[in-house]
Amino acid sequence: MHRLEIALTGFPGSGKTTLWNALTGSSRPTGDYMGRPHVEKGVFLVPDGRLGEFGTAIKSKKTVPFHADVYDVTGLISMEGGRAAVSDELLSTVRHADLLVLVLRAFSSGGHPGGAPRPADELAALLEELHFRDINLLDNRVSRIEETVAKPVPNRDELKAESVLCRRLLQELESGGRPRPESLTGAERGMLKGYRLFSLMPLLVFVNTGSEAGIGALDTGGLSAVGYPAAMESELAGFGGEEEAAMRSELGLQADMAHVFAEGMKEALDLVYFYTGSEKEANAWALYNGDNALEAAGTIHSDIAQGFIRAEVTPVDAIIRHGGYSGAKKANATREEGREYVMLDGDVITVRFSR
Repeated sequence: MHRLEIALTGFPGSGKTTLWNALTGSSRPTGDYMGRPHVEKGVFLVPDGRLGEFGTAIKSKKTVPFHADVYDVTGLISMEGGRAAVSDELLSTVRHADLLVLVLRAFSSGGHPGGAPRPADELAALLEELHFRDINLLDNRVSRIEETVAKPVPNRDELKAESVLCRRLLQELESGGRPRPESLTGAERGMLKGYRLFSLMPLLVFVNTGSEAGIGALDTGGLSAVGYPAAMESELAGFGGEEEAAMRSELGLQADMAHVFAEGMKEALDLVYFYTGSEKEANAWALYNGDNALEAAGTIHSDIAQGFIRAEVTPVDAIIRHGGYSGAKKANATREEGREYVMLDGDVITVRFSR
């Protein structure tokens, strides 16, 4: 897969920048661009305990975690007349993200311009506006297609099929539904590739709580969701070691926010992680669930995919348990697979390829 892009959005004061700071290790002041269009880019190094143990087992000099670009998109969403309003200026940034994170405020704060927290209302308003944008896009596309097919164009049949698909999606959105990507055929997904519809994008709901982890009683309508007190994570990050661990235990926070967010991201995108490693370095990579060994090779390097011959595959747990590659091979945990092999979460792959 290409480098993942994650866009954080939500209403002003929801804690987007606090979350972005925690994920990227930054310390940008919150509220700098409240209500004004701005995009800040950072890198999220996905925490992965298996990677460290794998690197130790094969005696790597360094480890390189899987990482994603994270965009803090401020000024995209505002509240006008009780509904969400999306800035056209920043819409393209969000549309081209691989994952859109809807940050909801579930914490109370004296003097907050939004008043009492209303995460359910915020979620409904955000989804309504994003679906409204899709309806406009599809409606405009249908109109353009109808104008085009009125003329003797060579691709009339393809355009008519696209129009039928757009009308079907329009009907579903206008009735309050959300189209399911798995309901589309491969050909239909190809037709829609350039549309970047919000209603077909992977979404993650991040509930920014006051002091506890979890989403509480919030109904997300089946969307992947995690909850965490982002502001508290910022405070805890200033400590370390046993003191931080003791404070987390006292607060009932069993994992830090980066781990919680990473699990939500993995679920929302349906990812599997795989590994490569040598004495020089151990790397973590990601694929979509169902991707094969050839796609894994291409993720590492296009030349490796082009010359793919066979792949040695070993579960990372076996390498950790048996103290390295040789121990795992002696335990018969290593096998050879072809390019169509579907990668599993935790596979370690060594590709044989022609140069």
